[in-house]
Order: sequence, then structure tokens, then C-alpha cells
Amino acid sequence: MLPVSEERKRQLIEKGQADFRFAVMIFMQTQGFLCTYATKVSITGIARNLQCFESEIKKIDTVSSKIKGISRKTQMLSINAAIEAAHASNTGKGFGVVAEEIGNLSKQTTECTDEVNDINKNMLKVEKASSKDLVGIEENINRYFEETDAFFKEYMKRSSIEDNGFVLTTLALRLVDHSNFLRGIFQNESVTTVTDYMSCALGKWFEGNMTTFRNISGFSAIYDAHRAFHETGQEYVNDRSIDNLNALGDHSKEILGHFISLFDAFVKELEVTESYFEV
Repeated sequence: MLPVSEERKRQLIEKGQADFRFAVMIFMQTQGFLCTYATKVSITGIARNLQCFESEIKKIDTVSSKIKGISRKTQMLSINAAIEAAHASNTGKGFGVVAEEIGNLSKQTTECTDEVNDINKNMLKVEKASSKDLVGIEENINRYFEETDAFFKEYMKRSSIEDNGFVLTTLALRLVDHSNFLRGIFQNESVTTVTDYMSCALGKWFEGNMTTFRNISGFSAIYDAHRAFHETGQEYVNDRSIDNLNALGDHSKEILGHFISLFDAFVKELEVTESYFEV
């Protein structure tokens, strides 16, 4: 095989660098989508909790009404007891005092339930206002998400990485694969199973090049982070929890760090290893 010209090397490296910058940009956009989606999930959760809160406040109102009804009946009983005590003259004085105290207690109970009802009404006003604000925020996030997603898909149609077999470009393609895989997990709520970490595009590339690249700095480090990502991905589709969604983003950022380290290591290898240019 004829030696690769310096011009050809320069072209491959420049394309590889541009491709990797593009892949990192795609990754960061995907992370941005994930953060936006996580915010949306959190707001939905808060709104759901506020609805439960409203339901509990209404239960307090119901209990307060019952207490108030008992208080009215007690008040009536104290009035009747006071009348009976008056009829009993001196022999009923002690009973009359008790009846008066019961009446006072009943009045205080009524006043307390009125205060509770006032507090509940104010809390319901705050809850309704908060719910309205949350709905507005959620609508704005949904609009942003949809518009940005549409722009992203259109942008991807017009811009793509041409695979030429060169190691830097291949690395960029695998990073894009990972970004797309991540988007598929959190955007598609019908997903119930996450592909095994050695069966996705990145996993297959890693396994297929383990012997060739295992001594390259940063290559082996991808393994653990990638496996943890897939395991967390499965946990997330099982429960759709915000904690696992955030953990998914954290694992992805760790994978990006390893990709960047591996990219830098490959750039150094290109200075001393001619075979990488034979594509």
C-alpha cells in the first residue's frame, strides 16, 4: 500500500475534528433536552401534589363543618340546660354554672372552626394560583420542547457525519449514536426495555475494537460508565422516576468525558501510528 500523503492526513484529521465537534454539539443539545424534560416531569409532580393538597384541605373543611354542627348542638343543649337550671332555682345553680361553661366552650369551638375555614380558604386560593402558574410554565416548556425538537430534527436532516472509516470520525459517529439512544429512552414513554449495553451501536464498536484499542488511554474507561448508563436506563423505564432520569444524564456526561479523553489520546496516536490513516 502506498504511503498516505501529508495532505490526505491533514484532510482526515480536520474532518475528524470537525465531526467530533459536531457530535459534542449534538450531545449537549440532547443533554439540554433531558434537563428540559426533567424540569417538565418535576413540575408535573408538583402539580399532582398540589391537587392532593387541595383534596386534603377540602377534607379538613368537611371535618370542620361536622365539628361546627356538633358545636351548634352543644350550644342548644347548654341553653336548654340553663333554662332547666333556672327552673330548678337554688338547687340548680351548680348545674347552671356547668351549662354556662359548656356554652362558652361551644362558642369557642365555633370560633376556632371559623378560623380554620378562613385559613383553608386562603390556602385554597394560594393553591389554585400556584396550580395556574405551574400550568403556564408546563405549557411553555412543552412548546419549547416541541419547537426545539422540530428544529433539531430538521437540522439533522441537513447536517450529518459522513462515515469514511477514519478513527476520529468513527468516534464522533459513536457519540452521536449514544446521544440518539439517550433521546430514545426519555422521549419515548412507551419504551419498556433498554438494549443490553453490549448490543447497542457503541457497545458493538467497543467490543469489536477491544483488542485493537484496549491500550489507548480512555478506551477501557468507557466500559464501566456505558454499562452503568444502560443499567440506569432500564431502571428509569421501569419507574420513570426523576432520580433515575437525572442519574441517566450524569452517566451520559461521564461517558462524554471519556469520549473527549479518548479523542485526545487518538490525536496523539496519529502522530506516531501511520496505520490509522489507511482508510
